[in-house]
Amino acid sequence: GSVCHALDPATGETLKEIELPKMESGESPDWGYIGVYKDILIGGQGFASYGTRHGLSFESDKELKAKKTGFGSKSWDRAASVGLVGFDRHSGEVLWKVPANHSFWHNGIVAGGDQIYCLDRNPTQVEAAMRRRGISRPETYRIVAFDYRTGKPQWEINEGISGTWLGYSEEHDLLLQAGAAATDRLVTETGQGMAVYSAADGSLKWRKDSLR
Repeated sequence: GSVCHALDPATGETLKEIELPKMESGESPDWGYIGVYKDILIGGQGFASYGTRHGLSFESDKELKAKKTGFGSKSWDRAASVGLVGFDRHSGEVLWKVPANHSFWHNGIVAGGDQIYCLDRNPTQVEAAMRRRGISRPETYRIVAFDYRTGKPQWEINEGISGTWLGYSEEHDLLLQAGAAATDRLVTETGQGMAVYSAADGSLKWRKDSLR
């Protein structure tokens, strides 16, 4: 739904309802993602819905690993959001909104060091289907860091965007781009190789294109 309920931890009663801003079309988007960093509530503004947006269809069950509990035909469409919204988590006030070039993967959103890092790309199968139609733009894939208070971009990487997962080390202030193999992940999220960047400015520290 488009409304997030903030509950009293002691009683479970609703303290406030926080609603995502409407899309440019006037539609009320679903919460595709929910995260909290310090005093900021992070909301995914609408699911990626690749099929609807680009006229594509996928038999997503066949793209999952053996254990498929909880997944259905919309697994692809719900793996990412088309934008992020930052709220004051106490008042519910909208502080910033940022759109994705393609889609912000939910497994590629992580916060730390006063920034929110996002992986902005399409899944491999979506990219391939769009390429066949001449509308794929992988050169605009990116990892982007936003200031958590304002949503202002701090740095952006456009080269070597091949991962499906981001991780952050507070101890070393480093950002890891890699794949993530698990029974609750799409097959395309496994990937190969990894890259580590300075979280402060996005500079590449090291990269391995293959783990073998």
